[in-house]
Amino acid sequence: PPLATFSDDLRFLTCEGVLVDYIDGIGGLKVVRRHPDGTGEDWDEIHELVQSTSPANIKINIKPELVTTNTTPDQNTQEASAIIENISRCLVLDRKDRYLSHPTPPNHFLADFLAFCLSAMHHPTSVPPRFISWFSLNRSLFILGHSLESLCEAAPVPSNPQRINYLQQSDEESFQSRHKDITEWMARRLMTTTKRRLLGMAPCQAEKGDQIWVLRGCSIPMILRKREHGIV
Repeated sequence: PPLATFSDDLRFLTCEGVLVDYIDGIGGLKVVRRHPDGTGEDWDEIHELVQSTSPANIKINIKPELVTTNTTPDQNTQEASAIIENISRCLVLDRKDRYLSHPTPPNHFLADFLAFCLSAMHHPTSVPPRFISWFSLNRSLFILGHSLESLCEAAPVPSNPQRINYLQQSDEESFQSRHKDITEWMARRLMTTTKRRLLGMAPCQAEKGDQIWVLRGCSIPMILRKREHGIV
């Protein structure tokens, strides 16, 4: 059977796919809009953070007698580091180059992303204003039971970090450049999901509750939203 069919009037596409999950929290983003004809002033379009609310992403109050003492500080820092690594991969679409041709090696952007976040928290004059803006809009997003800010504080700083002047960093494959490509030019927002504890990047128009689908024949997941009359 065909992967997809169109209605006679070409208004509707019918296809098969797999429902992956639902969008829970969505990070904030400032998008600079420019006039199509190049005249007039640019304006900022602010997409405020939409907080995670599913049990997968927020801390649930539990009875004291159910609390165990098996979690060690080392385990906490390892968990924070693993989540920060996953976030850093999401923010570059898991690709090390701006042409999205090469997968990101493990921990490739971890040190830089963590350094950017910690600098934004404690030494904001050392990082570009656009990253300060991004971090301020995302620092309170709950991800797998922790806010982004608390994850940065808990994650261990990598040993022997490179000394980089972030205000002058211009390498096209640097974290700064890749982050700008994805958040500024592609206008993607960090997101969490409701059930499967997934992280990803969504278009800036995405909304809480939108569905994440993998459609047959499509190489990337799609964000779909039900219409009023039940049409996906």
